[in-house]
Amino acid sequence: MSDGKTFYSFFNCSSKEILAMSSLRNEFLGDDVTSLVIVVNYAIVCGVVSLFGIVSNIVNVVIFAKLGLKESVNVGLLGLAVSDIFSLAFLLADSVCFNPVFQDRNVPVLMREIEFVVGGWPHTCFTRVTSWITALVTLERCLCIARPLKVKIILSTFRTKCAIAFIFLFVGASASPEFYVNQLTWKYNQEINRSVLGIRYIDDRGAFEGVTTVLNNIVLQYATFSVVVIATVILVVKLHEKSKWRSFSGIKNDKSLGVSKKDQKVARMISLVSSVFIGSYLPSSILFMAMHFEPKFHPSGYYNLFHVVWSCAYVVEGLNSASNIFIYIKMSSKFRSKFFHIFLGPSF
Repeated sequence: MSDGKTFYSFFNCSSKEILAMSSLRNEFLGDDVTSLVIVVNYAIVCGVVSLFGIVSNIVNVVIFAKLGLKESVNVGLLGLAVSDIFSLAFLLADSVCFNPVFQDRNVPVLMREIEFVVGGWPHTCFTRVTSWITALVTLERCLCIARPLKVKIILSTFRTKCAIAFIFLFVGASASPEFYVNQLTWKYNQEINRSVLGIRYIDDRGAFEGVTTVLNNIVLQYATFSVVVIATVILVVKLHEKSKWRSFSGIKNDKSLGVSKKDQKVARMISLVSSVFIGSYLPSSILFMAMHFEPKFHPSGYYNLFHVVWSCAYVVEGLNSASNIFIYIKMSSKFRSKFFHIFLGPSF
């Protein structure tokens, strides 16, 4: 673990002082490159992607609500859209905190100091919710293909709703200690001779986060990621087996096995959603592990490298949350029909 005092003093510095401090360390990237990448990725790309993603996921929520929540897959995808809305909203807040327009101005807020509380950590929390719901939806489709006659008993619509509510509550509870450790507060800043909004850390922060960091960033992160990967692989294999069996037997619909053509189309759509998720969240999973095993991979260590690679990871996560609407329009005839009906009129 990096020295707690170094970390505290680091976040009490202005952005100019941060760059000055980084020049004293053995950085892999120069300050000019870092500043450019942070502005482009955080302030511009994340901002644009977040705004588009929030709008597109609101559209997803409206359409799935209109399609009805009698099917568990619609419940799961609606929950996924709600989680993505919150995830992108906090990513937008993160973008604002890193926007140079709000840096080094006579604003009584230490933007880069409060970024973790108002943007970074809440965004991460809702990406965890997205992870768990993606795992749930993928598992449901696995059961639909592997055990079609039992899936509605095992994962009914009511149970799916309860599971999604539990996911939101569980992730919120597991992540809440960070808000106790890192508290928003007003404090006096000698540089501008006024009180500013910043962060106050509890005294035993290091010991406290030694437990919560491993739980949230390693255990829960890799648990959900592993479930999604395994479920997606099983789903893809099962779909391939069904397709191969139909080709061999010359049957177009697996009604004898309880698997309809519609269920297989939905399963293909979910497998694509899960595959995009895996590709998008692999970078952050690797980075969390790197932070655990390399103490210098931290804002108080390799500041430049840390923020450059994390800004790239955030961009990819944002694109994942914003792109689902294109998958639904392409692969779901019901979603596509309802989408065009709402936005292009009944005559379309």
